[in-house]
Amino acid sequence: MISHFGLYRSGKLSGLYRARQGRSLVAAAILGFAAQAGMSPSAATAADLTVNSGTTTISDAQTYDNTTVAQTSSDTATLEVTTAGTLTNVLIPNPDPPQPSGNLFVGRGGNGTLNVTGGVVTNDGYS
Repeated sequence: MISHFGLYRSGKLSGLYRARQGRSLVAAAILGFAAQAGMSPSAATAADLTVNSGTTTISDAQTYDNTTVAQTSSDTATLEVTTAGTLTNVLIPNPDPPQPSGNLFVGRGGNGTLNVTGGVVTNDGYS
């Protein structure tokens, strides 16, 4: 029998082990593709953050392609980056299909506020 974290692989536990092993292989394949494409692992999984109302707080490390606070004229929104919070907007070189990335927009169309209190905001792009 093979032990995994002190548990023996048999019966239901064996199925759980195989399922977790399969997910690990998929994650490794995605990261391998990202490395071949010249992207950082965070860039491979980044998405856009859009805050259109209320207050959103970032208190840990988070990575996005683009961040927009108050996108339309009817929006009033606040983004707070607090101590230990890191907001990174990554520039994706040569995206397919072409699209903007690495940008931070505050009050692009509405009433947006960005508060940084002991945190860090990093942009690869500019606007």
